[in-house]
Amino acid sequence: MIIRLFLALFFAALVFLIIADVFYELHLQLFADLIIKLGDEILLFASALLLISGIIFFSKQIGAAIKTYFSAKERAKRRLFFSMAKNDYLQRLFSAKKKQLLYFSNLKRRRLLDKNNKKQAILLAKSILKELTAAKHFLSETQFKHYRQAIKQASSEQNINRLLELQHEISTFDSLIN
Repeated sequence: MIIRLFLALFFAALVFLIIADVFYELHLQLFADLIIKLGDEILLFASALLLISGIIFFSKQIGAAIKTYFSAKERAKRRLFFSMAKNDYLQRLFSAKKKQLLYFSNLKRRRLLDKNNKKQAILLAKSILKELTAAKHFLSETQFKHYRQAIKQASSEQNINRLLELQHEISTFDSLIN
């Protein structure tokens, strides 16, 4: 409705301006000036009408949007989305904490296992060295040094299998004694 009224006034102003141009051609200066002023006023009124109606329209739209934003339904939606996002965050945090805890517990278990293996390798090496010392008089000096060096190397590498092989070899010497 407002747009139709604006267009009607706009075209009326154009008609008045064209009529004023015709009056200028006919050398009717006074009538031409009056018609130009009338055309300008109509054009100004049409523009003001369009501007004011636009401001009123946008004000109503903004008011409706604000009313909708603060409505109980929209507040409930925002609370629901917030709760869902918080729940998702807490689930991701729980998962990350669980992975971190599992990582550190595995790391601690591995360290304890390595420490225990090292301790067991040292104890086994000491036991084998005692057996080697007991069988020392059945071995040559080079064989004794070779076995002692092999025991120390296997102990430092924590090579339990090699230590057990050496123990088996040394126990065969021990069985020769008995």
